[in-house]
Amino acid sequence: MINVNMPVEAMVDKNLLPTNSQKIDQVRIKEKSFDEELKTATRDQLKVYFEDLLSHIESQGKILVQSPIYDNLIQYKDLVKTFMEKVVKNLYVLEENITATRTAQLQIGQRKVYTLIKEINKNLSELTEEVVKGQNNPINIAAKVEMIQGLLMDIYS
Repeated sequence: MINVNMPVEAMVDKNLLPTNSQKIDQVRIKEKSFDEELKTATRDQLKVYFEDLLSHIESQGKILVQSPIYDNLIQYKDLVKTFMEKVVKNLYVLEENITATRTAQLQIGQRKVYTLIKEINKNLSELTEEVVKGQNNPINIAAKVEMIQGLLMDIYS
């Protein structure tokens, strides 16, 4: 018969109970798996967001090629600008525990992204100049839009 007034420790073999350090280790394992799940979920959300944004950019680029007017250009540029800002802001958000080798790779990757952004800005400026001046050569506009799309895909990948 169990005495209800008896402390739990007296009823259970103390060797079977986890020690404080074991409890702390279990909490750390749970924290790590939670952090990993959170990072994975965040990465998945960012992937979906960027893919959706790229799809919008592509659609707006087609509209711009078909109708190269200032309003369509502004919408296209705004989408591209949003993409580049979000990439720069979120590209390395999830990087942690970076070794020296990984740091060097990360710096090279950052330089690549900034170089691509400069190239995108150059192409956007040329595209803007062409539309504003009324030089609505569909082949030139399509070429610029395709170039920008390719550069955005390079950043994303």
